[in-house]
Amino acid sequence: MKLLSRSGSTGAAFLIFAVAFLFLALAMDHVVNFYDEGIILEGAARVNDGAVIHRDFYANYGPAQFYVIAGLFKLFGTSVLVERVWDTLIRAGVVALAFCIVRQVGRPLDGVFAAAMTAVWLGVVGVYGYPVFPAEFFTLLAVLLMTPVFANRLSVASLVGSGVCIGITVLFRYDVGFYAFLGLNAAATTHVLSSKRSVGPLRSLLRVLAPVWLGTAAVVLPVAAAYLVVGALPDFTFDIVTYPARFYARMRSLRFPGIAELSADPVKFGIYLPIAVALASAGTFLFAKPPVAEATAAIPGTRGRGVVIALTILCGLFFLKGWVRVSIEHMMLSIVCALILAVALLAYARPAAPRRGSTALTVTSALALIAAVLPTIAAAHIVAAQVANGLAWMRRPTTWTGTGNGPQLASCKPPAGLQRTACFAIDTDHADAVLYVHDRSRPTDTIFIGVVGYDRLIVNDVLCYFLLGLQPATKWYHFDPGLQTTAAIQNEMIQELRVRKPPFVMAEMHLSDVLEPNESSTSSGVTLLDDFIVANYRPVHTFGNIIVMKSLVP
Repeated sequence: MKLLSRSGSTGAAFLIFAVAFLFLALAMDHVVNFYDEGIILEGAARVNDGAVIHRDFYANYGPAQFYVIAGLFKLFGTSVLVERVWDTLIRAGVVALAFCIVRQVGRPLDGVFAAAMTAVWLGVVGVYGYPVFPAEFFTLLAVLLMTPVFANRLSVASLVGSGVCIGITVLFRYDVGFYAFLGLNAAATTHVLSSKRSVGPLRSLLRVLAPVWLGTAAVVLPVAAAYLVVGALPDFTFDIVTYPARFYARMRSLRFPGIAELSADPVKFGIYLPIAVALASAGTFLFAKPPVAEATAAIPGTRGRGVVIALTILCGLFFLKGWVRVSIEHMMLSIVCALILAVALLAYARPAAPRRGSTALTVTSALALIAAVLPTIAAAHIVAAQVANGLAWMRRPTTWTGTGNGPQLASCKPPAGLQRTACFAIDTDHADAVLYVHDRSRPTDTIFIGVVGYDRLIVNDVLCYFLLGLQPATKWYHFDPGLQTTAAIQNEMIQELRVRKPPFVMAEMHLSDVLEPNESSTSSGVTLLDDFIVANYRPVHTFGNIIVMKSLVP
């Protein structure tokens, strides 16, 4: 709490958290995502059924998001609402941390400005349950806990805490945790080696880095040992190392948006925001003379310099992480770091007395802020409309009564069989298909939900597993191109279907027609699973693009 205690910052941080939570709740999209959000919801449900991540179900995320939400389901009931509240709490926490970090460098209003911009971007991104957001939260908390070192105060407890936060980040997203570990170690190393030392460089480094490593190891090693004990390590290696190394870039890559696309959707300028801010920040240290440490009596310049360096490194690393699947969602880690960095850089430059290099410092920091503010203005227009929609949803009487309201309108009193969707929306075709299967299934039944055409795919409907409350008939229920499109995985899925004998198969006809500019749009030529389903199931009902098929075996 000492990191927040200066000038009433603790109260301000909690106030910002509360306001951000309300704002993000109002800006929330009430339509549930059938793929990304469905993966998290169903993964948490699988955990509560006793399944072990990687061993029992394919996952390209760490365990933490699944297990945290599974625990929340145990406490508060299994529903989309529980997951959304958790997601909104985490996003609001990120906003509060943006304030706290900038407050280490500048004035309270600087922190409020950074928090406001962060809230706008977190309100724009509608991928709910996304493990990137808790990974962002714990990365920023690790930065905040490292600030005493940047002020040349060795606090072992803070450094261990920073390492623990990095370790928790690893458990939410293995890749993000790896980048956070590299980035914060690099920032601490840069600061230590550029500071005056009373002891040798190696000893100084070890005094700072060893507690960070200890904290990280204390979180990560027990989980690694648990994977080994339960037999999940080979599956972890395949899910997180083998498949991504062989297929991810080829199957999931997207191009950077060009001028025409940016003109049509100015929010996509946010994709370039991190690199612009990071380059401006790097230019500050290359071409400008930094402010003297004594320029602000209450806030040492050394702390500001360390924070800016840490954010610059993280911003660059996270931008590289988002390089393959280029989108606002996949750049959010880097965008949030860039927003905080832009304001922190300006606050860091403010104390510069008139001297050689101060003009360059002012110019680079101003350029960074402009690069952050302009796309944020475009994003703010979208969020304002979302907030208006949220207020309209709250005022609608049928939201609370359910009278005359279809499931697609996000009633908090949905029809029987769709209770898990309370207060959130799915379209009528999916609702009708779920109810059809639900009414004809036993709680012990399994279900398989796929596509039409397993030789070429991008995503699938994972949410309906969660809505039905039936266990998937295969561990490969979460589809990725380069996995379910191969003969090896299709044969494994066929064997599982033979053993678990799902009475119904649901398939979405249109998903195989969705094409992206990468190798996922090329047919693998493997139709083993299609042939098996055709031979063993017959269509019994169609709901829009959804076919429900029943087993030929009584």
